[in-house]
Amino acid sequence: MKVLFSAIAKRKLDLLSICLTIEWGDDILFSFIETLESKIDQVSSTPQSHQAFFHENLKICVVSEQCFFVYIVNEQTISIVDLFDNRQNPTIIYKDLIEYFS
Repeated sequence: MKVLFSAIAKRKLDLLSICLTIEWGDDILFSFIETLESKIDQVSSTPQSHQAFFHENLKICVVSEQCFFVYIVNEQTISIVDLFDNRQNPTIIYKDLIEYFS
């Protein structure tokens, strides 16, 4: 299935990429991107294999100890709703999900 990123997920990926590059360098960024792409491929091939997150239609995929994304399976596509850094304030995670579904 085709995987699409929401505007929020794109923005957070950009911010996380900048943060990783500044704090840890390009090698860590490239390693993270490879892992993220691998997880996206896994979700694309077996979208229902991950556990529900807040709602049965929302699924969660752990990318690393510090990062996960939430997605929805539609008829023709998979939409990555949001990308989270576990060091992020949990209130922001909830607020972003409410904003996406409003």
